[in-house]
Amino acid sequence: SANNTYEFLFSDNIRSFLGFKVRPNQRMKETLTNLDSAIYFPLLNNGITIICERMEIPSTLQSRKYILPSYNPIIVNGLQTTRVIYEVLKERKQQGIDRLQNVFVNVRLYETSDTEIVEKITDATNTQTSISYKDKVSNKDFNLYAKEVFANKGIAYITKRGEIFSNPLSRQLKSTIESDTLLRFWYATF
Repeated sequence: SANNTYEFLFSDNIRSFLGFKVRPNQRMKETLTNLDSAIYFPLLNNGITIICERMEIPSTLQSRKYILPSYNPIIVNGLQTTRVIYEVLKERKQQGIDRLQNVFVNVRLYETSDTEIVEKITDATNTQTSISYKDKVSNKDFNLYAKEVFANKGIAYITKRGEIFSNPLSRQLKSTIESDTLLRFWYATF
């Protein structure tokens, strides 16, 4: 993505895209691609939860749309949903179909910078794929510091399930270590 927009948009998400190997993503794809069930997508899916620093509530429609400007939006739940929709739409475009028909998505937009509230919202909305301890601590400061320490030694420190290193710096990293391994050794020292 341009200017790391993709990374920022999902920076507080506790997981990266898990692909179609996980059952919820397979079922989402099945729902989206079946014309009879696509209309039920918002009833069968948690939707997308976005936290932003500030939003503006317009008083009227703009060009027949109700646009909500938001500043520094971050998707805390819905990475799987947005990526599955993107992948299905990409497949459709290869077939000459330029959009999904009768697909609606529930979106929640919250304005807050309170980290405790963000964590509660993240926990409450991530229910389709179980949350592991690794997921819960993936965005904690010590993991962010450890990621930088390992990168300085040419090691990619993987903190999120499904995490893929796509930035130019990551291509220089020669090996990987997962946070599960590091946390086990850290706990063992105490």
